[in-house]
Amino acid sequence: ARDREFKQVLRDDIWSQVWPKLSAGDFKPTLYRVLPFAEAAEAHRLMEDSSLLGKIVLSF
Repeated sequence: ARDREFKQVLRDDIWSQVWPKLSAGDFKPTLYRVLPFAEAAEAHRLMEDSSLLGKIVLSF
């Protein structure tokens, strides 16, 4: 486990460097597939296949 000081610095860096970029839309995730929640088992099967690139999203 990391010490408290390391975790505080990491948290501060995320807040100051990562969140602004996310809010500005600088990071765009690559979607592999969007599936309805009813197909969650299929989504899990797809995740087990390590050859896919991108995110699998469940829609509700």
